[in-house]
Amino acid sequence: REAIATFQKIRNHFGVNRTGQIGALAALADQAFVKSVVAEVSRGRDEYHAFGARMGLRTLPSQTNFVCFEIGTRQAAETMMHGLLERGVFVRKPGEPPINGCIRVTVGTPGERALFYEQFAAALDALRERVS
Repeated sequence: REAIATFQKIRNHFGVNRTGQIGALAALADQAFVKSVVAEVSRGRDEYHAFGARMGLRTLPSQTNFVCFEIGTRQAAETMMHGLLERGVFVRKPGEPPINGCIRVTVGTPGERALFYEQFAAALDALRERVS
């Protein structure tokens, strides 16, 4: 157990096996596919920013495959993250200031985004109700 615990500290948690690497290289070689993914992620980021504005939340500028929604305090962001997890939505929360009051949401497919909007709105309503 002690040896495993030590290796857990240094292993690459986001490592990709050989089969995954072969698939990734094949996908990257398909430039039409790559361009379609880049366009869809850009569209999704724009949707997230517009959604955040409708919800009365600031979103941070992004050129990545995720957007950070500013929830407020670290505690509020943690509560929101847990509320989303309870609804089956996995998000990340940055741990350090100045963005520890945010949650980080990966741009998903159009269908995933639609489900996210529903669950996010419900979790935000619950959070705002708790604070009031």
